Amino acid sequence: VADECRARGVSRVLAVNALTGPTSQLEVFQISKQLPVVLAGAVHKVAFVIRGGAEALEVSLFAENVAVNRGLNGRVFADEDTALAWLMAS
Repeated sequence: VADECRARGVSRVLAVNALTGPTSQLEVFQISKQLPVVLAGAVHKVAFVIRGGAEALEVSLFAENVAVNRGLNGRVFADEDTALAWLMAS
């Protein structure tokens, strides 16, 4: 994603995901702490829309907290309209 953003000059990303199934908090932590590093210099703002239900949203909010605490300008949302509004705001 970061390489495509660099290549296309895109700095805002909307990611829609239908996460399902159990994921360990350790896995979520490991992935989330890497997001700011991987996206640095390519993505200014990222909105994640989670369509996998309440459990997936809860796990994703933990992931948001981890990533934001490490410098990611990102948020998790339950619907695309709210995510797009946040993403397009300055």
